[in-house]
Amino acid sequence: MPKLKIHKARIDELSAVDRPAQSGALVTIMKRADPLSIAIQKALEENTGNGDQAVIDSIQSLLSKAASGGKQSDEDTMPTDNPADKDAAKKQKEFDDMKKSLDSVSAQLKKAQALAELSDTEKEFYKSLDTDKQETFLSKSAGDRTQEVEMIKAADPVVYTSDDGEVFRKSDNDKMVSMAKKYDEAIRMAKSEREAAEHVRFEKRASDEMPSIAGEQSAKVAFYKHIDGASEEVKGFASAMVKAHNELMTKAGTMQGTAAGSDDSGADAGEKLIKMAKAHAKEHDVEYEAAYVAVCEQNPDLYEQA
Repeated sequence: MPKLKIHKARIDELSAVDRPAQSGALVTIMKRADPLSIAIQKALEENTGNGDQAVIDSIQSLLSKAASGGKQSDEDTMPTDNPADKDAAKKQKEFDDMKKSLDSVSAQLKKAQALAELSDTEKEFYKSLDTDKQETFLSKSAGDRTQEVEMIKAADPVVYTSDDGEVFRKSDNDKMVSMAKKYDEAIRMAKSEREAAEHVRFEKRASDEMPSIAGEQSAKVAFYKHIDGASEEVKGFASAMVKAHNELMTKAGTMQGTAAGSDDSGADAGEKLIKMAKAHAKEHDVEYEAAYVAVCEQNPDLYEQA
């Protein structure tokens, strides 16, 4: 992600909060109403877009000239209408104070740049170090930082990773690791028991609500599992469809049994539907139940008579 810079912004309010939105961000604000700050502001504006290091070099050069009393061009010459500038000792102190402030800003900027270059693993390692060791770690090259992190990881390997992704290493408290394992086991067991209870409930629904509908019991259970997470409206609609289809299949089975052994003479509407369903099943190579539903949909008047 590219670095973003805000230029010429006006700050109307600063608020201190206990939970910042970007805890790792560093912000430096300087305010100083004197000739030197005017010159620094000009340097900042002229070097905007040339990179952070260009800004730092420009301001350091300006301070060096001012502190040494070196000649400056008309463009770089600072105003001298401030009465305080007539006091050489006071002026020198102002320059020294400003240089210290700039050095501090430069150090913070370099630190922020170094932190931005760290990988996620390196950032976690950095946070675990003492303040002095943090500075030493940031001053190393990218290769040296990677090597140090890998060495530490090898000396302190991962001994357990919880189900929610928390990593426990060899150096962590044994009791904490044991508690994490027991917690995961308890959650898994509870989930398994809940799923088993749900399976029994779905099997009972399949037996009670789909006794006449063809299909494997496992498929019926899967159907109820699928709609269980749906809205109440969808579940109600699905339940009504299952009930209607089961009643239709029950009626079809009854008619098929009644028609067995009868001749064609005087066949009623139900017998006609059965014959048509058998023919449809044979022609389209489908189960009798599916064929009967199709025939009933194609011949609603005949189905009403049956």
